[in-house]
Amino acid sequence: MAQLSVVSQAVIQYVGKGRSAAPTGAWPSEGSSFDAETRSRAEAIVGFLNRVPVDWGVEDWASADAEVRSSLHRQFPELNDDAVSALVWKFDYDWK
Repeated sequence: MAQLSVVSQAVIQYVGKGRSAAPTGAWPSEGSSFDAETRSRAEAIVGFLNRVPVDWGVEDWASADAEVRSSLHRQFPELNDDAVSALVWKFDYDWK
């Protein structure tokens, strides 16, 4: 497995992927090893999910997921696929 970037690691931790049955959008109660700048960047990236335009009258889940994934790769090229997948997981959960 390729090394995760620090920002990708922070996004995955903030979203809760791998430690929670549902996305959290919160740092773990035991604290985070990331510095304030990295935590702020991760929070901003997660906040971006609310700004991805989705027309639910036209799009289905698969096309919405593809649009979110594409938008994340364009806006945040430093994120690896694991972090993008964690964000899509949160997007899907939030909209269901």
